[in-house]
Amino acid sequence: MWSAGTVAAGVMQLLAQLPALWKLGYRPWPRLRGLTSDPGIRRIARLMAPAVIGVAAIQINVVINTQFAGNLGDGAVAQLTYAFRLFFLPLGMFGVAIATVTTTSVAEAAAKGDHDALRARTAESVSAGWMLTSASAVGLAVLAEPVCTLIYRHGATTASDVEAIAWVLRAYVCGLVPYALVKIIAPAFFAVDRPRLPLLASVSAVVVNVIFNSLTYRALGAPGIALGTGLAAVVNLSVLRLSFRRVLGPMPGEQRLRHGVGLAVANVLMAAVVFAGWELLAPLVAAMHGMAATAALGVALLVLVGCGFAVFAATLNAAGYPSADALWRIPKKLLRR
Repeated sequence: MWSAGTVAAGVMQLLAQLPALWKLGYRPWPRLRGLTSDPGIRRIARLMAPAVIGVAAIQINVVINTQFAGNLGDGAVAQLTYAFRLFFLPLGMFGVAIATVTTTSVAEAAAKGDHDALRARTAESVSAGWMLTSASAVGLAVLAEPVCTLIYRHGATTASDVEAIAWVLRAYVCGLVPYALVKIIAPAFFAVDRPRLPLLASVSAVVVNVIFNSLTYRALGAPGIALGTGLAAVVNLSVLRLSFRRVLGPMPGEQRLRHGVGLAVANVLMAAVVFAGWELLAPLVAAMHGMAATAALGVALLVLVGCGFAVFAATLNAAGYPSADALWRIPKKLLRR
């Protein structure tokens, strides 16, 4: 039933786009005639195989990690599965969203032969990716246990189960920033017809993940397996960055050191505020029981996330980080609506 719901959601996501396409003058209709002879489709098919593998490292690693976790018992498999769902949420919200926008802009620049614009658009997206996913990673690491408690502490899930899932989540978020940046940088290679470079990066990441986990999974357990995913992401990103510099040149970026320091300070201050806030609110939540405790935990997390966001955005805005002013204006826009 859950699988059927997922399929239905995908169909609805497709159908929801048809009215907008219709207004723009497009009449999408599936047609198989000429499928194999159309030069555009043949070019897409030629690029698709390495492109799919090139961006699929995380999914391949998840399958591999499940095999390692299976040797540790059912508990490890469940911990990795539950933690991955939370890890993938900010990756999908921010990394995939920014990558989608990047794909369009770099494709336009590549079509014009403007590599300067391509590098500039990629650099802007990388900066935004750092800003959004680093905050998500730090927030999830600090609030891993209360977040896992709110979502999973029901039914047969015990407090020790939640604690174990939280530690796996903390290990997973070490790879959140690099995996998001992989999704953001990879479209630049597809735009200039160099899909084999993301493929090489992806294969390198899978190899590193297999080697690391085969050597450490029994000693480190499920958190170590999740950590291997993050290490693989770093390797993937490193290969892409080196290849980007060699093929397209260095990414532009003024005051990179200053912006990096500002981002680090913003994350440290956010983590301190969120950690102190949870230490203050945790005893109050623990004193409640049943649905009241769940509701109180949800409210506490909303307050902590709001406070953390305010500190993070204000610090970045003061440091002059690119696009931080837009982040700072989000609450005002929401209130106006």
